[in-house]
Amino acid sequence: MIKKINVMGMELDNYSNRESLSVMEGFLKDTAMNYVQMVDMELLMIAESDENVKNELSGADLTIVGDKAILEAAGVARLQRINETENGNFFADFLKKLYRGGYSVYLLGDTLEDTDALKKYLNDNFEHLKIVGQGIIDEESAGSEKLVNEINIVLPDVIISTTSSPKQEAFLSAHKNHICAKLWYGIGTQKPHNRKSYGLRKRWRRIVSSRIFHHKVNKFNNENL
Repeated sequence: MIKKINVMGMELDNYSNRESLSVMEGFLKDTAMNYVQMVDMELLMIAESDENVKNELSGADLTIVGDKAILEAAGVARLQRINETENGNFFADFLKKLYRGGYSVYLLGDTLEDTDALKKYLNDNFEHLKIVGQGIIDEESAGSEKLVNEINIVLPDVIISTTSSPKQEAFLSAHKNHICAKLWYGIGTQKPHNRKSYGLRKRWRRIVSSRIFHHKVNKFNNENL
């Protein structure tokens, strides 16, 4: 299996779920914070036009493909990889490793409602997972510095971020070297704790996004022949 793919000028990892989990387990033994990002179509389209998002994504220690459309665009849409990408089990498998290993997590998001929803999902499905705090990324510098201090007081092993782009990448760019955590895991827009919204409207939006994404990929490829 090809381990690196390139889509719209972005190099992404193409590891199996088992390989990605193994890499993340290694990160939990590090002292410096490693950045892991779940990559979906929306994030790649933002990265195309936002240089800071592109730079942060390019510098990620591990990227996890979260959309089969990305695999299709890279020409590596094998059945096994599509199944791994679509079944949504990776996040749950990672959380199981966290609570079995006794690791702690800190939750980040755009709103309190979002982090509360994620916390409820974790408490309902992974009751032994140690959640040491939650916070909201403030675009004001003073608020961001306060959040970094709050994170460093509780010393989480893992930060799980549901924060939207480019807000997440702006925060990482300014503060990642000052955060005392072993792993930052950005889970992207496909939030597992919000599956109740995955109805007809959600599926239709995904179809539209897929069409736009493939159009952008084709345009990028044609312009860079």
